[in-house]
Amino acid sequence: MKKSVIGLIFIALVMTALALPVTPATASSEPTRSNNQSISLPLADGHCECVDYIVYKLLGGRRAPGNWPTAYSMADSGYWDRYGYFRRNGAGSGDVIIIGPSVLVGVPNDWWGDMQYRFRPDSAGHIGIVTRADYDGQRNGWYIAMRSANWGVGSPSYNDASCNNVNDSVIFVPNGDATSFWHRN
Repeated sequence: MKKSVIGLIFIALVMTALALPVTPATASSEPTRSNNQSISLPLADGHCECVDYIVYKLLGGRRAPGNWPTAYSMADSGYWDRYGYFRRNGAGSGDVIIIGPSVLVGVPNDWWGDMQYRFRPDSAGHIGIVTRADYDGQRNGWYIAMRSANWGVGSPSYNDASCNNVNDSVIFVPNGDATSFWHRN
């Protein structure tokens, strides 16, 4: 009898808990995803895609209207013009770098060093902020110090702009249309 009463009490408590309305503990004033025009940050676990980090860090969390789902799709003046950026042939500190999926990116042992290994970004490409840039005329490309999210190359990750997977890396990118640099006026 005692076990059945305890069992009935347990069932009643579970049913009561299931019947209670669920409300979020805190409300967020952050923008939310809607027609690709804004993003929701910080994410529950602080993980950001590279595009989310750039949009939040440089553009205040607002994406330009239109269809810009990947880093590589953002390599378009139709996107950057509205924010006062223009595409330029060289790279400089503070520029946005967009790396296309066809680019063979080198990771040097050190600045001006031999390549430790090479890889291609996934089909979405990659986007970051240039923190230093030097042109290598012999190799026909750029040594870039870059800050970005969700890259996994270079230094350990840290927190920046509500993202917990931001890191700094040094890469080498060859000249070509698949890599673009965007400078703010």
